Amino acid sequence: MSRIISLFDKICLESKDKIAFYYTEKNEIVSKTFYDVYTEAQKIAEYLVESGVKKGDRILAFTTPNYKLTTFILAAFKIGVSIMYVDIFATQDKLERLLERSKPNYVLVSNKTKYLVKLFRGINKIGKN
Repeated sequence: MSRIISLFDKICLESKDKIAFYYTEKNEIVSKTFYDVYTEAQKIAEYLVESGVKKGDRILAFTTPNYKLTTFILAAFKIGVSIMYVDIFATQDKLERLLERSKPNYVLVSNKTKYLVKLFRGINKIGKN
């Protein structure tokens, strides 16, 4: 995975001002350059390390797909963390099976999923994205 991240970082630094993402937020179109993506992923990676997340840890991402999740995944790859994404519409049975099988060290939740964290007893939560 480090090869992929190295190439991505190289592209971001070579194409700093080119637009990498468009998305909507509060009915506004937002654009992010490659350099924005790079710096935001770096900040998240530093935050994860400062929070105790280590290479080889597993994070269950239980949130809506969005730009923030994308930068979070890139940050996790930078520090050698595995990400398991679960759709927010997954059934409780599916979530319980996934938790049992994957044994994540952390769970990433969003404002839309923070009330469901009771399912994640004994697992560290990583903020809200």
